[in-house]
Amino acid sequence: MKNPNFFIAGAPKSGTTAMADYLDDHEEVFVCKPKEPCFFSNDFPGQQLVSTPEAYSALFQEAGPHHKAVGEGSVWYLYSRVALENIRQYDPDARIIVMLRNPVEQVYSMHQELFHRRYETQSDFMAAWNMQSARHNGHGIPKYCKEARFLQYSAIAEYAAQIARLKQIFPDDQVKIILFDDFKRDTRQAYLDVLAFLGVRDDGRTDFVPSLESRRHRLHWLGTFLINQPSWLISARNRFKKVLGIKRIGLRDIVAKHNTVVEKRAPLPPEFIQELKDHFRSDVEQLSRMIGRDLSHWCR
Repeated sequence: MKNPNFFIAGAPKSGTTAMADYLDDHEEVFVCKPKEPCFFSNDFPGQQLVSTPEAYSALFQEAGPHHKAVGEGSVWYLYSRVALENIRQYDPDARIIVMLRNPVEQVYSMHQELFHRRYETQSDFMAAWNMQSARHNGHGIPKYCKEARFLQYSAIAEYAAQIARLKQIFPDDQVKIILFDDFKRDTRQAYLDVLAFLGVRDDGRTDFVPSLESRRHRLHWLGTFLINQPSWLISARNRFKKVLGIKRIGLRDIVAKHNTVVEKRAPLPPEFIQELKDHFRSDVEQLSRMIGRDLSHWCR
């Protein structure tokens, strides 16, 4: 068994799932399942799938000697106030991969994801954006939202402070920053850059199927039930798996798949897009200076 030595730390809705899937297919790379255990972000306890060192280590028990790179992809680590420092204490030599997306696109996609997960109940993104202040003060938090800070869309996509924290904790040679624009334009090159960063060979992959990100539930009540299952059902399922000697049943995944519709969202009104661009402009300018890339087109 090996311990993880790389982490896809964020940001959410920036291509991290696709990158993790591509890496997981590489014979020299091991990515744990689930992809996002969120072990090190203990300031988000509602999001943690494992909370003990023993349970976390167990996620990597199938990593073998041929796996040169072993990792996970908890995308809230970058946004977390404590995760990166926790990772440094766990492994000072860890490699951190960060993927960043145009914040205007990111927040709109983030809203759809949270609505799909039932963390968000306001279907209109403009309304949800305008509720941030009230929610910061604890008002209007949906019943099934496990982490209220996830509803602060602005803070999630203000990358400058997050990258500044990352650079204070890890040296530049242990950090790989990928822009979603580059990843989308030339996925193979971004993939090759990550393989080189992780110290594994090029496997010759040329097929990169894009992930579909805009989803909604056919039946909202069923989606809510699948995501927020009662504790008695989880316990019963775990006992059933133990009796049968199996790791997973798979029924939940089948039902969830058939209850999911992939669709393209309607574009935001131009005046609201401009409001978002103006909001993020200063942060984008700071980020540009930090990473040495002109990102002004994000706010033009």
